[in-house]
Amino acid sequence: IIALTLLHSLWQFAGIALITRITMFLTASASQRCWILLCGLGFCALANGTTFFYLLQEFNQPAAHFADTRVQGSLPSGNWLNVTIIWLAQQMVWLGWLWLAGFCIYLTRHCLALLNNKHLLRLTTPASSDIQSLTAELATRLGLVGRTPRCVFSTQVQVACTLGHLKPVIILPLAIITRLSQAQLQAVLLHELTHIQRHDYLINNLQSLLECIYFFNPFMKWINHQISIEREYAC
Repeated sequence: IIALTLLHSLWQFAGIALITRITMFLTASASQRCWILLCGLGFCALANGTTFFYLLQEFNQPAAHFADTRVQGSLPSGNWLNVTIIWLAQQMVWLGWLWLAGFCIYLTRHCLALLNNKHLLRLTTPASSDIQSLTAELATRLGLVGRTPRCVFSTQVQVACTLGHLKPVIILPLAIITRLSQAQLQAVLLHELTHIQRHDYLINNLQSLLECIYFFNPFMKWINHQISIEREYAC
């Protein structure tokens, strides 16, 4: 059932990706395009999840019939349709095991990335009080009441980034941050604060989880890639 559901995801996601692409073409705002893509991603998960429960009900109905068939022995000779169905069912089992192996690999990679983020935070140093005050001021301007992030410096990153959802942390690259003007620093902080305002860290983790499940699906990869692009434009 799982393998058949995942195979259905290919045509389902292809259709949703096509509709999403056409809708994006008619939209000028990067923020709106990003939300269109996120809605498309949600519809993909909803459509395939509905397919799974539908197939589960369908497969449960003839379960007794298939059990009787196995007890009686092989199918009648010459019945090519039944033989074909059984052969396809056998291949689905192998496809299911292959998917499980791929899912475990992708999920392990995602978990290692989260652990690397925690390790990265341990190697940071607190930002100056001036930068922290500027961050608090900009966060208030954006309406992030009670969600003012900490700012830290790191020698391990090349560009600014934000980690965490409930307690966000803005990591600034120590190598270049000292060479930025006040206006440039403010632009960098506003960009990262906008990510926090949009809950992008949480959404990105949900995207990663869906990509672990549908790692084989090129249309899922395309939607996720486009979300990453439009998200940066929107911020």
